[in-house]
Amino acid sequence: MLHVFVGITMTSINRIETKVFDVEGMNCEHCVMSVNGALKGLKGVRVVKVDLMNKKAEVTFDPDEVDEKKMIKAIVKAGFKAKIGK
Repeated sequence: MLHVFVGITMTSINRIETKVFDVEGMNCEHCVMSVNGALKGLKGVRVVKVDLMNKKAEVTFDPDEVDEKKMIKAIVKAGFKAKIGK
């Protein structure tokens, strides 16, 4: 008698999203570093690009770990106003 075992490996597929936030109140590189640090400190945030000239922050993240509300809260806690950009 021949026995055959089939192994199944379960892996989770991370969904990665990118959102742009309008950030009010940034006027120098220190502001950029503050916003950058606040966002990178959140679990699930993968990449942050802060644009001082256009007052925007582009964030690539895992939505299973962090959401837009948490990111906005982190920006506000750093001393700035934020909303989801268009």
